[in-house]
Amino acid sequence: MNDHVIEVVTFKLIEGADVDEFMATIPATNTFIKSCKGFVRRCLSRNEDGTWLEHVEWESMEAAIAAGKAFIEDECCAAMMPFFDQGSIKSSHNHIMTRLD
Repeated sequence: MNDHVIEVVTFKLIEGADVDEFMATIPATNTFIKSCKGFVRRCLSRNEDGTWLEHVEWESMEAAIAAGKAFIEDECCAAMMPFFDQGSIKSSHNHIMTRLD
């Protein structure tokens, strides 16, 4: 295949969080993520139990790691942070083995 990596982050919002307010933070984070070197695509989804899944494709592991560090430090992304149930956050980086577009 290639060196592309999928970053998968699962999380829940804090109890009582307003989903519309959380979603209002997404455009700024999209702008930030799109500006990161090596960005390919991003999807954000939510299942019935309230677990969210962020799925971001990067051109390399190095790009994924660098973007993750920059994301935490970026001011525009800070608006998203108070919505997260910190104990629910899990993340992984996975090498793409095959893809069907």
